[in-house]
Amino acid sequence: MTTEQRISRTEANLDRLATVVDTLASSVVAHDDQIESLIAVTENLKTATENLKVESERHSAQIASQSAQIADLARQFQA
Repeated sequence: MTTEQRISRTEANLDRLATVVDTLASSVVAHDDQIESLIAVTENLKTATENLKVESERHSAQIASQSAQIADLARQFQA
């Protein structure tokens, strides 16, 4: 193999390696974007869950209050 053929072969290998590196870099960026999107979804779900918890606690308090009122009414009718 001549020096010129070796250089040509090496250049071809470098071109292929550069293509692989570019592809990997693009893949990393795409995965980073996916991770950022998943983090945003998770944060939205966390907020929604916290809101549902607050609403559930409010409803539980209302139910407890109404249960006490019903018990008072039941006692009044029995008296």
